[in-house]
Amino acid sequence: MGASLVYLSEPITEIDQEEGSNNYLRFVTASMQGWRLNMEDSHLAEVKFMDSDQKALFGVFDGHGGREVAVYCKKHYSTMLEDQKKVIEIENVQEWLR
Repeated sequence: MGASLVYLSEPITEIDQEEGSNNYLRFVTASMQGWRLNMEDSHLAEVKFMDSDQKALFGVFDGHGGREVAVYCKKHYSTMLEDQKKVIEIENVQEWLR
């Protein structure tokens, strides 16, 4: 009974695509709702990040049973990182990924 509240009787197999590029890269994303009642995941793709064509930002946010946090992350993650510009500009990428 509980699963019927979350899952459809048949998957929705329509695929939503997004693509973009800049002088350095090209990307494509694809997402499918599947068996869930609503699409719960979200993603972001910015080919110009922090006003630079040489920096890009990509993210996939899994809804884990609810869409709200995934949508919030898509909307705010870029700004949160930009607010940490000093950390991002450290040349040792391993250091700012910690």
